[in-house]
Amino acid sequence: MIDAAQIANHQEFRRSDPAYFGVRLKVRLIWIVIFYGVTALAIILFGSHLWWLWLIWALILAIRLVNLVLLRRRTYAFGYAETETELVLRRGLMFRNFEVIPYGRLQKVTLEEGPFLRKAGLASLTLVTASSDSDGSINGVKAEEAERLREKLSRLGEANLEGL
Repeated sequence: MIDAAQIANHQEFRRSDPAYFGVRLKVRLIWIVIFYGVTALAIILFGSHLWWLWLIWALILAIRLVNLVLLRRRTYAFGYAETETELVLRRGLMFRNFEVIPYGRLQKVTLEEGPFLRKAGLASLTLVTASSDSDGSINGVKAEEAERLREKLSRLGEANLEGL
C-alpha cells in the first residue's frame, strides 16, 4: 500500500482526455436547454400568476450556470495511476478524494461508450469490486487506452483473485 502523501505527489497520474470536457459540456447544455425550456413553458402555460415560480426557476438556473463554470476544473481534477498492486483514482477540487483499488479486488471491468463519447473517440470504464464501497470509474479516456486498461485490469483481477 502507498500512503496519502505518496499518492498526492505521484507523478504518474493520468487525466481524462481534454476532449472529455467538451463532451460533458455538450451533454450538460442539452439538458439545461431541455429542462429549462420545458419548465419555462409550463410556468407560462399553467402558472403565470405564480410570480415566485420565476424566482425559483432563476435561482436554480443560476446554480446550474455556476456548475458549468466549474465543470472544466472538475473534469481536470480527475486522475488515475497504475501501481504494481493497485489502481489509484483521484478526484475532487476542494475536497480531494483518493480511492485505492487493489487489482485483486476487481470483479468486473466494463467499457462504456455513449454516442457523444464515441464521436470524440473516448470511452469510460466502470470498475466493480468485491466491496460495494470501493467501486470506481475512469471517465473520458481515449478508446484505445480504455480497451488496454480493461484488458489489463481484468487480467490482473483474475490473476490475483482476492475478491472471490
